[in-house]
Amino acid sequence: MSSTQPGRTVETRRHLHYVLRMGNPEQRTPMFDSVESWNWAVRISVVGLFVAALAVIAFRMASVVVPVVLAWVVAMVLLPVVDGLERRGLSRVLTSIVLVILLNLVRSSRNACRRWEIRSRSSMRSAMRSRK
Repeated sequence: MSSTQPGRTVETRRHLHYVLRMGNPEQRTPMFDSVESWNWAVRISVVGLFVAALAVIAFRMASVVVPVVLAWVVAMVLLPVVDGLERRGLSRVLTSIVLVILLNLVRSSRNACRRWEIRSRSSMRSAMRSRK
């Protein structure tokens, strides 16, 4: 392999770089010097601390983060519905209002079913106790 300078190959350039960097003309097995090792250790530590800090912040801010993430997911899921109804001629505002009302109705009916289930379980327990 030839380089741009006559008489210098890639191998001689690497050796020259090694001599200039290490100050020793004998080629050895390349090893990380202590500065490079510390640089990697510092990088890994900083990334680890950053991830740990994000985890702590997410845990402490769960009451804020969870609703925001859920709202984002619902918005992304319903976006194709809004776009499709807008293409059919409905306004985006009207479609959004209708979808919010439908979501609230679904949530209310789910809560009503849950309350009915809890009441029926408690009445079944009391009936079972009275039979004993």
